[in-house]
Amino acid sequence: MLTTYKAVLKNNQLEWLDEIPAHLNHVTVSVHVTLLEELPVKKPELPGKKMVDILQKIANNGGPGIDDPVAWQREMRQDRPLFGREY
Repeated sequence: MLTTYKAVLKNNQLEWLDEIPAHLNHVTVSVHVTLLEELPVKKPELPGKKMVDILQKIANNGGPGIDDPVAWQREMRQDRPLFGREY
């Protein structure tokens, strides 16, 4: 049967709130600690949020400076010789 004792966890030590149970004095035992008060939990940042913030900064500064997006796309898609495969 599991027995419950009141204690406070400070750093890496348990401090008994009541008298130390005699049968636990100077003995090493395995314990399970249940937190009775909810601790503030940092909300995890979504993986894409940082990217959204960076892209928003770029947009706020006027974008990447591409005057003609269609011409830029054609230039980016031109076939280039691959390394070691010159024709």
